[in-house]
Amino acid sequence: MFPPDGANLDVAAGSQLDPVALKITGGRAPLTVMVNGVPLDAHSGRGTLFFQPDGPGFVRLTVMDARGATDSVTVRLQ
Repeated sequence: MFPPDGANLDVAAGSQLDPVALKITGGRAPLTVMVNGVPLDAHSGRGTLFFQPDGPGFVRLTVMDARGATDSVTVRLQ
């Protein structure tokens, strides 16, 4: 999964925040992607997804597959 755990990502571009790319591999479909415990809207597949951060700070990203297996990372957005 990208970003890796502990990553620092630059998302500030002027007054707007850039979307954050999430790359997901493995697991059994369907996958559920959560940002700080909230499911990401309109996710049905694999590959690269994007989410719009609310602001700088720490974010917990979690992916859960159809079997209930999960993987989580915490990244810092700046």
